[in-house]
Amino acid sequence: MSERLFPVQDSTLSADALAGWVGESYNLSERASCSLYRKGICDTYRVGCEDRAFYLKIFKHGRRCRMDVTEEVRLLNHLASSGTSVAKPAVRRDGVYVSEFAAPEGKRFAVLYEEAVAGSGDNGQPNRIRALGKEVARMHRCADTLPEPYR
Repeated sequence: MSERLFPVQDSTLSADALAGWVGESYNLSERASCSLYRKGICDTYRVGCEDRAFYLKIFKHGRRCRMDVTEEVRLLNHLASSGTSVAKPAVRRDGVYVSEFAAPEGKRFAVLYEEAVAGSGDNGQPNRIRALGKEVARMHRCADTLPEPYR
């Protein structure tokens, strides 16, 4: 008698399998390490590769469509090109940013991000709120110049 599997609502992808996939898919060392960093609205995995760190964001099934994820990538690339301090998306070897996994619950989209480097200017001093406000203002000004379709 075969056992029928119970339906899955939210799976956790294997960090070991993701490490191998990252090594094959990106221009990184094939010896990448990967560990689950945070489970939440999106599952986030920390990817270590030589002396660099990345974060793999895996969206929950049904939470975002491919266009939503693509627009997030486009916005972050636009912000990064203006000098705004953001976690920049990493492009795969084939030139694509958004990946898709067939998980037990359905399609899940994923994007690998470079680790964001802390901006200069606050150093834990009382002026950090002011520095944050300036960075957020710069982000908003830049976002206002993002070409269609979203704005």
